[in-house]
Amino acid sequence: MLKCFLTTYRIRLSTAVNRWIYYLRKIPLIKHLFPASLYHKTGLKDGLSCIMVLYAVLSELFKKSFYIAVLYGLVIMNVPPDGPRLAAFLQLFLFFSVIGGSMNNLMMFQTDELRRMFLKIMRFDSSLYIRTYVYSEYLMYTVFMLPGMIIAILLFDGNILLAPALLSLALGAHTAIDYLQMKWFEKRHTLPLIKHNIKIVFISFVVFIAGIVLIMQDWILQPLVNICYIGFLGIPITAAVFMKINRYPYFSEASQLSINYFNQMISAAGTGDSAFQDVVIRDKDIAEMTSDRNTFANRHGYEYLNALFFHRQKRIFFRPVRNRLLILTALALFIIILGRIIKVSDQAAASLNALFPGLVFIMYIMNIGIRATRSLFYNCDASLLQYSFYRRKDAVLKNFAIRLRHLVTYNMIPAAVLCIYLTVGISVLHIPISAADMAISIITILLLSVLFSVHYLFLYYVFQPFTKDYNEKNPFYTILNNAMYIVCLTVMNLHVEIANFVIYVFLFTITYILIALFCVYRYAPKTFRIK
Repeated sequence: MLKCFLTTYRIRLSTAVNRWIYYLRKIPLIKHLFPASLYHKTGLKDGLSCIMVLYAVLSELFKKSFYIAVLYGLVIMNVPPDGPRLAAFLQLFLFFSVIGGSMNNLMMFQTDELRRMFLKIMRFDSSLYIRTYVYSEYLMYTVFMLPGMIIAILLFDGNILLAPALLSLALGAHTAIDYLQMKWFEKRHTLPLIKHNIKIVFISFVVFIAGIVLIMQDWILQPLVNICYIGFLGIPITAAVFMKINRYPYFSEASQLSINYFNQMISAAGTGDSAFQDVVIRDKDIAEMTSDRNTFANRHGYEYLNALFFHRQKRIFFRPVRNRLLILTALALFIIILGRIIKVSDQAAASLNALFPGLVFIMYIMNIGIRATRSLFYNCDASLLQYSFYRRKDAVLKNFAIRLRHLVTYNMIPAAVLCIYLTVGISVLHIPISAADMAISIITILLLSVLFSVHYLFLYYVFQPFTKDYNEKNPFYTILNNAMYIVCLTVMNLHVEIANFVIYVFLFTITYILIALFCVYRYAPKTFRIK
């Protein structure tokens, strides 16, 4: 098993190093430092692999620590210093990691490109590979989560033994889900979490929201401080499941089904990554295309091209907007009804300044920028970028401006609805807020909608992450997207007056938009290419 782990990890590192070499060679100022001969210089690549190992360790440690920091911040924001903060932290961890996290445990049978390569092309033994992968993932989860857990619990003046107890409970819950998956496949020979993935994601989302709402409303189970020590029972549960994994005879069959499903997902999206499946044009969209050419007869050039594109893609663009509106409506009704029942006006008035930074993250997750850029590439740019006229500077900048206008329009719909719900909620719950603060809050929401529209389109044009095979392989695109995600989460922990918060958001938004537009003007004509 150790040999299998070292072999697969070495191959993963080599793949990652090759990808980094490829993209570093695209940077004008330093590309001469990375000649093509690096690909076959194994000695130098071994040195780069050591750097990649260090990066992977630090990155994983940072992600786990950041996750704990978010839970810590949620407690600090919603529980007063003299309140049961330790119990609140334990309760949040139970909702997020033990219940919601375990429900999304897909590692047992989920296939990605690397697993397909190991099992289908390199002919690794399915049972050995899956056992090695599962054990190593759980080991790394424990090792990287433990430091952050210990620090958080000590900051809340808790017993250090609570950290391993909670992690043992989380491992027990995750491995229990593994056991249920194995039993499901043993009886039905289908992949359960793939078949019911949408339902599970929705239920998990409800669990996460419920955990946060309970903390915000001060519904905290204080006995958890003592009860959580039973989490050590997760150790024998984990051991029993590992014994089941060691003897499980269906890994080969399950892996084949998972690989077949993965291949079907890729085929459904054409020849590339399954992430494009949700932007594929359907037959009914094609049927409508013959009747809409005269609709925009008064437009010319790229205005006509983009008007046709967005009209024909209206289902792809409007469906996520509609879904966000439905979720937003349900949450607004739930919060308003709950607020009326528990008479939340007094508490809300005291904590309104702390709640407004959450609007940044809400606007971030409501933005349809990722889906929009995938649709632009898959249904338009992947073909037109083959022609030189489409890569000219004037064409690139003209298309960027037109598309930004359309994208802002779509993203303004949920932003405007959020403004309406916010106004109605404050009025119905009788939350005292000045007209000036309300006005600048609405302006902030609309401005954030523009910010995230620019953000995604800027990254798409400057870094163009998609290849001709429809894979996403630009690490800088991923890093900057993750950086924006981290910024939005961090903002949730700010405690500032509404007026000051809006000023900070306004300055950041204007600065970011200006920098992004400059980068598009300066670099997009050179970087917006098919790879």
